[in-house]
Amino acid sequence: MEFIFLLSESLQSLRTNPLRSGLSVLGVVIGVASVVAVMSIGLGAEAQVQKILTSLGAQNLHIVARELSTDEWKQMSKQTLGLSYRDVAIATELFPDAKITPLSKWKIQDVNMPTTGQPLELMGVESQFFDVLTPPIKAGRRLTSFEMSQGFPLILVGEKSAQQWFGKDLSNALHQEIRIDRMWFRIIGVLGSTEEMGTDASGKGTPTEARQDDTAATKIDASASPFLDFGNLLVTSKNAAELRLKPLALIAPVQRIIVRLPAEKDALQSKEILARNLEKLHRKKEILDVFAAEDVIRQRRNTSRIFSYFLIAIATISLIVGGIGIANVMLASIVERIREVGLRRALGAKRKHIMAQFLAESLCVSGLGGILGGFLGLTASVVTARITGWEIVFPWWILGVAVLISMVVGVLAGLYPATSASRISPVEALQGRA
Repeated sequence: MEFIFLLSESLQSLRTNPLRSGLSVLGVVIGVASVVAVMSIGLGAEAQVQKILTSLGAQNLHIVARELSTDEWKQMSKQTLGLSYRDVAIATELFPDAKITPLSKWKIQDVNMPTTGQPLELMGVESQFFDVLTPPIKAGRRLTSFEMSQGFPLILVGEKSAQQWFGKDLSNALHQEIRIDRMWFRIIGVLGSTEEMGTDASGKGTPTEARQDDTAATKIDASASPFLDFGNLLVTSKNAAELRLKPLALIAPVQRIIVRLPAEKDALQSKEILARNLEKLHRKKEILDVFAAEDVIRQRRNTSRIFSYFLIAIATISLIVGGIGIANVMLASIVERIREVGLRRALGAKRKHIMAQFLAESLCVSGLGGILGGFLGLTASVVTARITGWEIVFPWWILGVAVLISMVVGVLAGLYPATSASRISPVEALQGRA
């Protein structure tokens, strides 16, 4: 009953000056909404990273051939071959219980479909490819082991290419035939775009910040990317590509090797072991890069968290400003209601009663601001997601955290005014003097 009485008195007191009370509530609303929006967007970023981690595999190592000029290859070829099946053998020897698949790349110059001006890239894959990676199939099906071994002219196209050629309905692409360098392939599936990090709009890899090692083989090259963007790729079996397209160069016949480690293996430690052995094989020539998916994603996750912490710090400043507004309202209320305080003290109210009264008013302002701010933050998050396409996560406990934070701000902001009010002498208060 005493709590209900205090709440009723507090709301009545706040209604006597609605403009000032409303501005104080608004300060808390903005601060809490900022915190809630940042938390929901930050949690969405974490969920996105986890989705990428699941689709690409935290246990995957990528050995990627660098894009070198002809002159560079002439110098390198005197001492080492490029990325080849020798590297596959080294990886198999180091990790006999791992699943390993090599990928070869053909740059397509002639295709009977409109292009964006950049040459299309076709990946020739082997039967282990779909065991090591699990590219999303948006329409149709993947290649079977029998079709790959026989080199049937079947192909999977990326989602972006399929939409450009056959419209938004991806099923329209199925069973269509496309001509690639005078050879015809039938489309049996459409690959979805990989939710990848570290690529620009064109789908090419951009430099990825990574922990720098002393070995040249582990330095990140700007032309390489740890992930594949399936939305821009054409994928067929290596046998089909070799039978129907121009042969690969003797130097660097493999463009990428993907190693899927067992769950008990440490991916980062395995990456260092693999990089050192490949460095010896290629006589320290910088012709390839070794990536650990976990390494890159962990760095991106840390960057995302640092950015979220920075935004939360900014949002906290808004909360502090809102708390200052509450303290200002409470101090002004003391001056206006000094006779009321004196009368209550004269009628037997103790210091703790006066203090509880002003703290209750402060908590009303902050609690109302917290509730409104929580829902405003949710609305802002949804609008931001709609505009930017970002993913957001909004567990309902965030609203509880928002209200709790605002209540803490209310207690801290109202503590000094409440203490000051409780210390006023009843005689001086009845005379209108603090």
